[in-house]
Amino acid sequence: MLNWSGFRPFQLHLGLIVYSSQSASCHIATVMRNSSNMRQLLLILTFTFFWSNAFSQENDIDIERIDNYLEFLDNVQLSAKDYIITQFQKYDIVILAERYHAEETQYKLIDEIIRDDYFISNVGNICIEIGSSNLSDRLNNFLITFDDDITNGEQKLLGFQRNISFYPLWSRESYRIFLSNLLTLNLSLDHKNKVNLYLCDIKFDWDKIKTRQDLENVNDDNRDSTIALNISKCFDKIQNSPRKKLLVILNEAHAIPNTEWIDMWKKRAAQYLSEKYGNERVASFLINSVATDDNDKDILLQEGYWDAAFNIAKEDNVGFDFNGSPFGKDQFDYAIGKNNDLFQYQDIFDGFVFYKPIEQHTLSIGIDNIIAPDFRSEFLRRIKIFNGNKYHKELKADSILLGINKKEFYQYDNFNEMLKEIQSINERYLDTKR
Repeated sequence: MLNWSGFRPFQLHLGLIVYSSQSASCHIATVMRNSSNMRQLLLILTFTFFWSNAFSQENDIDIERIDNYLEFLDNVQLSAKDYIITQFQKYDIVILAERYHAEETQYKLIDEIIRDDYFISNVGNICIEIGSSNLSDRLNNFLITFDDDITNGEQKLLGFQRNISFYPLWSRESYRIFLSNLLTLNLSLDHKNKVNLYLCDIKFDWDKIKTRQDLENVNDDNRDSTIALNISKCFDKIQNSPRKKLLVILNEAHAIPNTEWIDMWKKRAAQYLSEKYGNERVASFLINSVATDDNDKDILLQEGYWDAAFNIAKEDNVGFDFNGSPFGKDQFDYAIGKNNDLFQYQDIFDGFVFYKPIEQHTLSIGIDNIIAPDFRSEFLRRIKIFNGNKYHKELKADSILLGINKKEFYQYDNFNEMLKEIQSINERYLDTKR
Protein backbone atom coordinates (compact mmCIF):
# COMPACT_ATOMS: atom_id res chain seq x y z
CA MET A 1 0.00 0.00 0.00
CA LEU A 2 1.30 3.41 -0.93
CA ASN A 3 1.64 6.02 1.78
CA TRP A 4 -0.54 8.89 0.59
CA SER A 5 0.21 11.30 3.41
CA GLY A 6 2.92 13.03 1.44
CA PHE A 7 0.55 13.79 -1.46
CA ARG A 8 -2.40 15.27 0.44
CA PRO A 9 -2.11 18.72 -1.23
CA PHE A 10 -2.57 17.12 -4.65
CA GLN A 11 -5.52 15.10 -3.42
CA LEU A 12 -7.25 18.19 -2.04
CA HIS A 13 -6.51 20.23 -5.13
CA LEU A 14 -8.15 17.67 -7.38
CA GLY A 15 -10.93 16.95 -4.95
CA LEU A 16 -10.01 13.25 -5.16
CA ILE A 17 -8.69 10.48 -2.94
CA VAL A 18 -7.61 7.59 -5.16
CA TYR A 19 -6.65 4.43 -3.27
CA SER A 20 -7.16 1.87 -6.02
CA SER A 21 -8.09 1.47 -9.63
CA GLN A 22 -11.60 0.45 -8.48
CA SER A 23 -12.19 3.68 -6.56
CA ALA A 24 -10.77 5.62 -9.48
CA SER A 25 -13.29 3.98 -11.82
CA CYS A 26 -16.13 5.04 -9.53
CA HIS A 27 -14.95 8.66 -9.64
CA ILE A 28 -14.64 8.52 -13.43
CA ALA A 29 -18.18 7.19 -13.76
CA THR A 30 -19.47 9.93 -11.45
CA VAL A 31 -17.79 12.61 -13.50
CA MET A 32 -19.15 11.17 -16.74
CA ARG A 33 -22.69 11.12 -15.31
CA ASN A 34 -22.66 14.53 -13.63
CA SER A 35 -20.30 16.64 -15.68
CA SER A 36 -19.21 17.29 -19.21
CA ASN A 37 -15.94 18.72 -18.01
CA MET A 38 -13.49 16.57 -19.99
CA ARG A 39 -10.52 18.40 -18.47
CA GLN A 40 -11.46 17.00 -15.07
CA LEU A 41 -11.78 13.53 -16.57
CA LEU A 42 -8.35 13.87 -18.18
CA LEU A 43 -6.83 14.93 -14.86
CA ILE A 44 -8.36 11.93 -13.15
CA LEU A 45 -7.08 9.51 -15.81
CA THR A 46 -3.60 11.06 -15.74
CA PHE A 47 -3.48 11.00 -11.96
CA THR A 48 -4.62 7.36 -11.80
CA PHE A 49 -2.14 6.24 -14.47
CA PHE A 50 0.74 8.07 -12.78
CA TRP A 51 0.19 6.61 -9.32
CA SER A 52 -0.60 3.12 -10.55
CA ASN A 53 2.75 3.19 -12.43
CA ALA A 54 4.52 4.49 -9.34
CA PHE A 55 3.01 1.69 -7.28
CA SER A 56 4.18 -1.01 -9.72
CA GLN A 57 7.68 0.50 -9.96
CA GLU A 58 8.07 0.55 -6.18
CA ASN A 59 7.29 -3.16 -6.01
CA ASP A 60 9.09 -4.13 -9.17
CA ILE A 61 12.46 -5.82 -9.48
CA ASP A 62 14.58 -6.75 -12.46
CA ILE A 63 13.33 -10.29 -13.05
CA GLU A 64 15.46 -10.82 -16.15
CA ARG A 65 18.59 -9.85 -14.25
CA ILE A 66 17.97 -12.46 -11.56
CA ASP A 67 17.02 -15.05 -14.18
CA ASN A 68 20.40 -14.50 -15.84
CA TYR A 69 22.22 -14.93 -12.54
CA LEU A 70 20.33 -18.14 -11.74
CA GLU A 71 20.82 -19.63 -15.18
CA PHE A 72 24.55 -19.01 -14.90
CA LEU A 73 24.83 -20.35 -11.34
CA ASP A 74 23.02 -23.51 -12.38
CA ASN A 75 26.07 -24.38 -14.50
CA VAL A 76 28.80 -23.47 -12.00
CA GLN A 77 30.60 -26.64 -10.93
CA LEU A 78 33.52 -25.61 -8.73
CA SER A 79 33.51 -24.90 -5.01
CA ALA A 80 35.20 -21.73 -3.77
CA LYS A 81 38.27 -23.71 -2.70
CA ASP A 82 38.56 -25.73 -5.91
CA TYR A 83 38.13 -22.62 -8.02
CA ILE A 84 41.01 -20.82 -6.30
CA ILE A 85 43.19 -23.93 -6.53
CA THR A 86 42.65 -24.12 -10.31
CA GLN A 87 43.95 -20.56 -10.67
CA PHE A 88 47.45 -21.67 -9.64
CA GLN A 89 47.52 -23.78 -12.79
CA LYS A 90 47.24 -20.54 -14.79
CA TYR A 91 48.89 -17.84 -12.67
CA ASP A 92 52.05 -17.51 -10.57
CA ILE A 93 50.65 -14.94 -8.12
CA VAL A 94 47.05 -15.43 -7.00
CA ILE A 95 45.64 -12.57 -4.94
CA LEU A 96 42.62 -13.11 -2.71
CA ALA A 97 40.78 -9.89 -1.88
CA GLU A 98 39.64 -10.64 1.64
CA ARG A 99 36.69 -9.19 3.52
CA TYR A 100 37.20 -6.94 6.51
CA HIS A 101 40.22 -8.16 8.46
CA ALA A 102 37.95 -8.87 11.43
CA GLU A 103 35.78 -11.42 9.57
CA GLU A 104 36.65 -14.94 10.71
CA THR A 105 34.63 -17.20 8.37
CA GLN A 106 36.76 -16.39 5.33
CA TYR A 107 39.74 -17.98 7.09
CA LYS A 108 37.92 -21.31 7.03
CA LEU A 109 38.06 -21.02 3.24
CA ILE A 110 41.72 -19.98 3.33
CA ASP A 111 42.45 -22.96 5.56
CA GLU A 112 40.72 -25.26 3.04
CA ILE A 113 42.86 -23.79 0.27
CA ILE A 114 46.22 -24.18 2.01
CA ARG A 115 45.39 -27.72 3.12
CA ASP A 116 44.68 -28.85 -0.44
CA ASP A 117 47.21 -31.38 -1.75
CA TYR A 118 47.83 -29.37 -4.90
CA PHE A 119 48.53 -26.22 -2.89
CA ILE A 120 50.94 -28.02 -0.56
CA SER A 121 52.84 -29.69 -3.41
CA ASN A 122 52.86 -26.92 -6.00
CA VAL A 123 52.37 -23.59 -4.20
CA GLY A 124 53.35 -23.77 -0.55
CA ASN A 125 53.91 -20.01 -0.13
CA ILE A 126 51.65 -17.35 1.38
CA CYS A 127 52.18 -13.61 1.62
CA ILE A 128 49.83 -11.66 3.86
CA GLU A 129 49.26 -7.92 4.16
CA ILE A 130 49.25 -7.64 7.94
CA GLY A 131 52.63 -8.19 9.53
CA SER A 132 55.81 -6.14 9.63
CA SER A 133 58.25 -7.50 7.05
CA ASN A 134 61.19 -7.37 9.48
CA LEU A 135 59.47 -10.12 11.53
CA SER A 136 58.82 -12.31 8.50
CA ASP A 137 61.86 -14.61 8.65
CA ARG A 138 61.59 -15.10 12.40
CA LEU A 139 57.90 -16.00 12.29
CA ASN A 140 58.25 -18.25 9.27
CA ASN A 141 61.15 -20.11 10.86
CA PHE A 142 59.00 -20.71 13.93
CA LEU A 143 56.07 -21.97 11.83
CA ILE A 144 58.19 -24.51 9.95
CA THR A 145 60.44 -25.73 12.81
CA PHE A 146 58.08 -25.86 15.80
CA ASP A 147 57.47 -29.44 16.92
CA ASP A 148 56.07 -29.11 20.45
CA ASP A 149 52.51 -29.20 21.83
CA ILE A 150 50.10 -27.06 19.78
CA THR A 151 48.86 -25.23 22.90
CA ASN A 152 52.39 -24.04 23.62
CA GLY A 153 52.76 -23.10 19.98
CA GLU A 154 49.63 -20.97 20.04
CA GLN A 155 50.91 -19.10 23.09
CA LYS A 156 54.14 -18.32 21.28
CA LEU A 157 52.15 -17.13 18.26
CA LEU A 158 50.34 -14.66 20.51
CA GLY A 159 53.77 -13.29 21.35
CA PHE A 160 54.40 -12.69 17.66
CA GLN A 161 50.99 -11.15 17.16
CA ARG A 162 51.55 -8.62 19.95
CA ASN A 163 54.41 -7.14 17.93
CA ILE A 164 53.26 -7.80 14.38
CA SER A 165 51.92 -4.36 13.48
CA PHE A 166 52.53 -0.62 13.62
CA TYR A 167 49.22 -0.41 15.51
CA PRO A 168 49.62 -0.67 19.31
CA LEU A 169 48.12 -4.16 19.00
CA TRP A 170 46.66 -6.18 16.13
CA SER A 171 43.73 -7.59 18.13
CA ARG A 172 41.99 -9.59 15.41
CA GLU A 173 40.91 -13.12 16.25
CA SER A 174 40.87 -13.91 12.52
CA TYR A 175 44.65 -13.40 12.41
CA ARG A 176 45.18 -15.63 15.44
CA ILE A 177 43.04 -18.31 13.76
CA PHE A 178 45.06 -18.00 10.55
CA LEU A 179 48.41 -18.42 12.32
CA SER A 180 47.12 -21.28 14.46
CA ASN A 181 45.73 -23.12 11.42
CA LEU A 182 49.03 -22.73 9.59
CA LEU A 183 51.03 -23.99 12.56
CA THR A 184 48.70 -27.00 12.93
CA LEU A 185 49.02 -27.80 9.24
CA ASN A 186 52.82 -27.59 9.28
CA LEU A 187 53.00 -29.92 12.27
CA SER A 188 51.35 -32.55 10.07
CA LEU A 189 53.71 -32.12 7.08
CA ASP A 190 57.23 -33.31 6.39
CA HIS A 191 59.87 -30.60 6.09
CA LYS A 192 59.91 -30.25 2.31
CA ASN A 193 56.13 -29.70 2.19
CA LYS A 194 55.74 -27.21 5.01
CA VAL A 195 53.96 -24.03 3.98
CA ASN A 196 55.92 -20.77 4.16
CA LEU A 197 54.45 -17.50 5.40
CA TYR A 198 55.83 -14.10 4.38
CA LEU A 199 54.83 -10.78 5.93
CA CYS A 200 54.75 -7.81 3.57
CA ASP A 201 53.76 -4.75 5.58
CA ILE A 202 56.12 -1.87 6.41
CA LYS A 203 59.11 -2.50 8.68
CA PHE A 204 58.30 -1.64 12.26
CA ASP A 205 59.76 -2.33 15.70
CA TRP A 206 57.94 -1.07 18.78
CA ASP A 207 61.14 -1.40 20.83
CA LYS A 208 62.55 1.50 18.82
CA ILE A 209 59.51 3.75 19.23
CA LYS A 210 59.88 5.99 22.28
CA THR A 211 57.97 9.13 21.27
CA ARG A 212 55.24 10.29 18.91
CA GLN A 213 57.94 11.75 16.69
CA ASP A 214 59.58 8.32 16.42
CA LEU A 215 56.25 6.95 15.26
CA GLU A 216 55.80 9.66 12.64
CA ASN A 217 59.37 9.21 11.40
CA VAL A 218 58.72 5.58 10.41
CA ASN A 219 55.24 6.19 9.05
CA ASP A 220 55.21 5.16 5.39
CA ASP A 221 52.87 7.36 3.37
CA ASN A 222 53.44 5.07 0.39
CA ARG A 223 52.45 1.90 2.19
CA ASP A 224 51.01 0.13 -0.88
CA SER A 225 54.22 0.51 -2.85
CA THR A 226 56.13 -0.93 0.12
CA ILE A 227 53.72 -3.86 0.38
CA ALA A 228 54.09 -4.53 -3.34
CA LEU A 229 57.89 -4.33 -3.11
CA ASN A 230 57.93 -6.83 -0.24
CA ILE A 231 55.63 -9.19 -2.11
CA SER A 232 57.84 -9.03 -5.17
CA LYS A 233 60.92 -9.76 -3.04
CA CYS A 234 59.18 -12.85 -1.65
CA PHE A 235 58.13 -13.95 -5.11
CA ASP A 236 61.59 -13.48 -6.58
CA LYS A 237 63.10 -15.36 -3.65
CA ILE A 238 60.96 -18.48 -4.12
CA GLN A 239 61.92 -18.76 -7.79
CA ASN A 240 65.00 -20.63 -6.56
CA SER A 241 62.84 -23.20 -4.73
CA PRO A 242 60.82 -26.18 -6.03
CA ARG A 243 57.53 -24.38 -5.36
CA LYS A 244 57.49 -21.10 -7.25
CA LYS A 245 53.92 -19.85 -6.83
CA LEU A 246 52.45 -17.46 -4.27
CA LEU A 247 49.08 -16.92 -2.60
CA VAL A 248 48.71 -13.25 -1.59
CA ILE A 249 46.04 -12.14 0.91
CA LEU A 250 45.21 -8.42 0.66
CA ASN A 251 42.29 -6.42 1.96
CA GLU A 252 39.80 -4.58 -0.26
CA ALA A 253 41.30 -2.01 -2.65
CA HIS A 254 44.88 -3.17 -2.02
CA ALA A 255 43.97 -6.20 -4.16
CA ILE A 256 42.78 -4.34 -7.28
CA PRO A 257 45.24 -4.95 -10.15
CA ASN A 258 43.73 -2.84 -12.94
CA THR A 259 46.13 0.08 -13.35
CA GLU A 260 43.50 2.28 -14.99
CA TRP A 261 41.24 2.24 -11.93
CA ILE A 262 41.90 5.34 -9.80
CA ASP A 263 41.58 5.02 -6.05
CA MET A 264 40.39 7.85 -3.83
CA TRP A 265 43.73 7.57 -2.04
CA LYS A 266 46.83 6.24 -3.79
CA LYS A 267 48.01 3.60 -6.20
CA ARG A 268 47.41 0.13 -4.79
CA ALA A 269 49.70 -2.84 -4.14
CA ALA A 270 48.13 -5.13 -6.76
CA GLN A 271 48.46 -2.40 -9.38
CA TYR A 272 52.20 -2.28 -8.78
CA LEU A 273 52.38 -6.08 -9.06
CA SER A 274 50.36 -6.05 -12.26
CA GLU A 275 52.74 -3.52 -13.78
CA LYS A 276 55.80 -5.53 -12.80
CA TYR A 277 54.70 -9.06 -13.69
CA GLY A 278 51.81 -8.55 -16.14
CA ASN A 279 48.28 -9.93 -16.19
CA GLU A 280 49.54 -13.24 -17.53
CA ARG A 281 51.22 -14.00 -14.19
CA VAL A 282 49.11 -12.05 -11.66
CA ALA A 283 45.37 -12.46 -11.05
CA SER A 284 43.07 -11.19 -8.31
CA PHE A 285 39.88 -12.75 -6.97
CA LEU A 286 37.12 -11.20 -4.91
CA ILE A 287 35.44 -13.01 -2.03
CA ASN A 288 31.81 -12.06 -1.35
CA SER A 289 31.52 -9.25 1.14
CA VAL A 290 29.84 -5.92 1.71
CA ALA A 291 30.84 -2.53 0.36
CA THR A 292 30.87 0.86 2.06
CA ASP A 293 29.07 4.02 1.05
CA ASP A 294 30.37 7.59 1.09
CA ASN A 295 29.57 7.78 4.81
CA ASP A 296 31.68 4.69 5.51
CA LYS A 297 28.60 2.57 6.29
CA ASP A 298 28.25 -1.03 5.15
CA ILE A 299 25.99 -1.66 2.16
CA LEU A 300 25.18 -4.66 -0.02
CA LEU A 301 26.96 -5.15 -3.32
CA GLN A 302 24.72 -4.44 -6.31
CA GLU A 303 21.86 -3.30 -4.06
CA GLY A 304 21.41 -6.83 -2.75
CA TYR A 305 20.85 -8.52 -6.12
CA TRP A 306 23.93 -10.72 -5.83
CA ASP A 307 23.17 -11.92 -2.32
CA ALA A 308 19.54 -12.56 -3.27
CA ALA A 309 20.52 -14.57 -6.36
CA PHE A 310 22.84 -16.86 -4.39
CA ASN A 311 20.13 -17.27 -1.76
CA ILE A 312 17.49 -18.22 -4.34
CA ALA A 313 19.94 -20.59 -6.06
CA LYS A 314 20.80 -22.13 -2.68
CA GLU A 315 24.50 -21.72 -3.44
CA ASP A 316 26.87 -20.76 -0.63
CA ASN A 317 30.21 -22.17 -1.78
CA VAL A 318 31.14 -21.58 -5.42
CA GLY A 319 33.74 -19.85 -7.56
CA PHE A 320 33.81 -18.67 -11.19
CA ASP A 321 35.44 -16.27 -13.66
CA PHE A 322 33.87 -12.84 -13.92
CA ASN A 323 34.51 -12.83 -17.67
CA GLY A 324 31.62 -14.59 -19.37
CA SER A 325 29.31 -14.26 -16.39
CA PRO A 326 26.39 -11.84 -15.85
CA PHE A 327 28.01 -10.85 -12.56
CA GLY A 328 31.11 -9.68 -14.40
CA LYS A 329 29.04 -7.31 -16.54
CA ASP A 330 27.70 -5.38 -13.54
CA GLN A 331 29.16 -1.94 -12.86
CA PHE A 332 31.93 -2.04 -10.27
CA ASP A 333 30.78 -0.88 -6.82
CA TYR A 334 32.96 -2.75 -4.30
CA ALA A 335 35.59 -0.09 -3.56
CA ILE A 336 35.07 3.64 -3.84
CA GLY A 337 37.17 4.96 -6.71
CA LYS A 338 37.30 8.15 -8.73
CA ASN A 339 36.26 6.45 -11.96
CA ASN A 340 34.11 3.47 -10.93
CA ASP A 341 31.55 4.28 -13.62
CA LEU A 342 34.07 3.28 -16.30
CA PHE A 343 34.43 -0.30 -15.09
CA GLN A 344 32.52 -3.53 -14.86
CA TYR A 345 33.52 -6.19 -12.34
CA GLN A 346 35.23 -8.22 -15.07
CA ASP A 347 37.52 -5.22 -15.67
CA ILE A 348 38.64 -5.13 -12.03
CA PHE A 349 38.83 -8.70 -10.72
CA ASP A 350 39.51 -11.94 -12.59
CA GLY A 351 36.98 -13.97 -10.67
CA PHE A 352 34.66 -14.32 -7.71
CA VAL A 353 34.16 -16.76 -4.87
CA PHE A 354 30.99 -16.86 -2.82
CA TYR A 355 31.70 -18.46 0.54
CA LYS A 356 28.83 -18.31 3.04
CA PRO A 357 26.12 -15.61 3.03
CA ILE A 358 26.49 -12.49 5.16
CA GLU A 359 24.28 -13.87 7.94
CA GLN A 360 26.94 -16.53 8.50
CA HIS A 361 29.87 -14.10 8.53
CA THR A 362 31.52 -13.78 11.94
CA LEU A 363 33.07 -10.45 12.85
CA SER A 364 34.95 -10.05 16.08
CA ILE A 365 37.31 -7.72 17.88
CA GLY A 366 39.64 -8.59 20.70
CA ILE A 367 41.42 -11.81 21.65
CA ASP A 368 41.06 -13.53 24.97
CA ASN A 369 44.17 -12.79 27.04
CA ILE A 370 46.11 -11.19 24.18
CA ILE A 371 47.24 -8.63 26.75
CA ALA A 372 48.97 -10.84 29.27
CA PRO A 373 49.85 -9.30 32.67
CA ASP A 374 53.50 -8.90 31.68
CA PHE A 375 52.47 -7.13 28.44
CA ARG A 376 49.95 -4.70 29.93
CA SER A 377 52.36 -1.85 30.72
CA GLU A 378 53.97 -2.11 27.26
CA PHE A 379 50.56 -2.00 25.61
CA LEU A 380 49.59 1.08 27.60
CA ARG A 381 52.90 2.72 26.63
CA ARG A 382 52.12 2.16 22.97
CA ILE A 383 48.59 3.50 23.40
CA LYS A 384 49.92 6.69 24.94
CA ILE A 385 52.26 7.23 22.00
CA PHE A 386 49.70 6.28 19.37
CA ASN A 387 46.48 7.81 20.75
CA GLY A 388 47.50 10.29 23.42
CA ASN A 389 46.79 10.72 27.12
CA LYS A 390 42.99 10.53 27.18
CA TYR A 391 42.65 7.06 25.70
CA HIS A 392 45.64 5.92 27.76
CA LYS A 393 43.91 6.99 30.98
CA GLU A 394 40.66 5.26 30.01
CA LEU A 395 42.42 2.00 29.24
CA LYS A 396 44.66 2.17 32.28
CA ALA A 397 41.57 2.36 34.49
CA ASP A 398 39.75 -0.45 32.72
CA SER A 399 40.30 -3.97 34.07
CA ILE A 400 39.60 -5.67 30.72
CA LEU A 401 40.99 -2.84 28.57
CA LEU A 402 37.70 -1.95 26.88
CA GLY A 403 37.24 -5.36 25.33
CA ILE A 404 40.62 -5.54 23.60
CA ASN A 405 41.64 -8.32 25.98
CA LYS A 406 38.34 -10.14 25.53
CA LYS A 407 36.85 -11.42 22.31
CA GLU A 408 33.59 -9.74 21.35
CA PHE A 409 31.36 -10.28 18.33
CA TYR A 410 29.63 -7.62 16.27
CA GLN A 411 27.67 -7.29 13.02
CA TYR A 412 27.87 -5.29 9.84
CA ASP A 413 26.29 -1.83 9.89
CA ASN A 414 22.56 -1.98 9.16
CA PHE A 415 22.80 -5.77 9.28
CA ASN A 416 19.09 -6.47 9.82
CA GLU A 417 18.10 -3.99 7.14
CA MET A 418 20.44 -5.68 4.66
CA LEU A 419 18.91 -9.08 5.43
CA LYS A 420 15.41 -7.63 4.96
CA GLU A 421 16.41 -6.21 1.58
CA ILE A 422 17.75 -9.58 0.42
CA GLN A 423 14.59 -11.31 1.63
CA SER A 424 12.40 -8.68 -0.04
CA ILE A 425 14.08 -9.24 -3.42
CA ASN A 426 13.72 -13.01 -2.97
CA GLU A 427 10.03 -12.83 -2.14
CA ARG A 428 9.17 -10.44 -4.97
CA TYR A 429 11.09 -12.59 -7.44
CA LEU A 430 9.50 -15.85 -6.31
CA ASP A 431 6.05 -14.24 -6.38
CA THR A 432 6.46 -13.65 -10.11
CA LYS A 433 7.29 -17.33 -10.62
CA ARG A 434 4.22 -18.73 -8.86
